[in-house]
This record gives sequence, C-alpha cells and structure tokens, in this order.
Amino acid sequence: MNSPTSSAMDNGATGHVHGFYSQTAGKLPVHEPLNASLTADVCVIGGGLAGLTTALELARGGKSVILLEAERIGWGASGRNGGFVSASFARSIFAIEDKLGLDHARALYRLSTEGVGYVRNTIRSSGRDDIIQGQGWLKMIRHADLASLEMRRTACPRLWCHSDVSVEVELASHVSSDRYHAGLLDMGPFHIHPLRYCGLVGELAAQAGVRIFEHSRAVAVSGERGIWQVQTDKGMVRGSNIVIATSAYGGPVSRINQSIRRSRPMWSVRARRNSTKPSASPAV
Repeated sequence: MNSPTSSAMDNGATGHVHGFYSQTAGKLPVHEPLNASLTADVCVIGGGLAGLTTALELARGGKSVILLEAERIGWGASGRNGGFVSASFARSIFAIEDKLGLDHARALYRLSTEGVGYVRNTIRSSGRDDIIQGQGWLKMIRHADLASLEMRRTACPRLWCHSDVSVEVELASHVSSDRYHAGLLDMGPFHIHPLRYCGLVGELAAQAGVRIFEHSRAVAVSGERGIWQVQTDKGMVRGSNIVIATSAYGGPVSRINQSIRRSRPMWSVRARRNSTKPSASPAV
C-alpha cells in the first residue's frame, strides 16, 4: 500500500482545476506516480468516484488493487460537479413507471437510493460532516398549480419508498425570491463538497490496501494468456482484471477494444457492498 505520508499533502488546489471546490477542499493526500512494474488482481484506470469506489469495495472484498489516475484524484467531473446527491435518473420516475411498470420503477428507484445511502454512510462513518454542505431538495413552481405538487407528493410513498416529502407554500424561509408560488420539499437528497468526498474515498481506499498512483496515465493496454498489461509512461501494471472508469475522458478504451478483439473477452468487475467476494460479469 502506498499511503501518502503526512508531508505528502497539499492545500487542495495544486494540480486541480482552479475553482471554488479546489480552493476550499482543504488538505488532500498526494500519491506518487507509478515508476515500477507491479502486479495486482485488479487494475482500475481512473480516479474519479466510479474508480475510487470500485477500488475501495474490491479491496474490502479481499482483492489486491492498483488504481491509476492520469491527473489528480477527483480531477475530473467527480471533483467539480454540482455536488447534488439524490436518487434520480435522466428521466423522471413517473416516465420510468409508464415505460416499465410500477414494480420495475420501484426496483430502479430503490437501487438509486442505495447509492445515496452509500455516500451518506461513508461520510458519517468517517466523521466527515464537513463534506455535507446542505440537506434537502426544493422543487419550486412559478404558477399556482398546487394540485400538481400534491399529486407528486402523494405519489412519493408509492414510488419512492419514503414519505419525507412535503408541499411548502411559505417559501420565505428557503429562498429570497418572490417569483415562486410553492415547492415540493424532499429531505432525502443532500449536497456535498465533491472534491472533499473524492479525497475521503481515496483515503479509505488506501487504508484498505489500494495502491493509488496519480499522474500515471494509461497509455497502452494489452492482453495475453489471461493477463492484462496496463502501460504508463514510466511503469506497468499486470493483472487478471481491469476496470475502465475514465468516463468522458475515454483513456485507452479504443486500444482496449482492439485488444479484446485480438485476444479474449474482457471482464468488468462489479463490487458488492454486502459481499466479501466481488462478482465479475462480461463487459458490454
């Protein structure tokens, strides 16, 4: 484990895009670049929330894990997004119900709420209440159609599996604008400082045994005889599984796809929080 030493800390801004979150992140651990050839059960490419959480849960499940990040932990969207943590999808839950039916909509929403609970529990169990910046979600309307809000409120227990939702007509205590007539207040969602949260998950992953390397861009990937090799500028990682968590930045995805066609199917690893044995499923 290459846990950062107390001297390997910065003020949160070094190496991150300049902005509010990087200026207010506080001390973040600094990880050295990869300068050797190492072996692990799993190599995770990408140090955003997807890669960090996957690495953390795999390590907790007994796997040896190396994580490679091209810049800094949380450098991309994971560390500089709006910070809203809520159970939601790109389409409304009502549209999902219309498309898939009530049972499937409930199952999908329950899955999303598990993610919200995971973030909240990670923060609270670590004693990092400073990461939570606010509580609740207020959806407001600029017309006097209270019936539509009431309809959504009554649908919440049926679809959303919780009833901590209310129609608010006195908005002065929430907002300073007088343009809104009413709002639907849901106390389930909350707001976090995303870069601080990335730093926390990175610390937990390192404590669990994940070897994290920053400024270690994956430049080539190849597979042969059941072993994957991930090449960086100054090092290499060999492992039986790789996880690609580079999102919009792409990384070596095209080269990996070429490797798949030349060699064998790649397996993506899905960590189960309630199991000590992560499961693997074919990448799609």
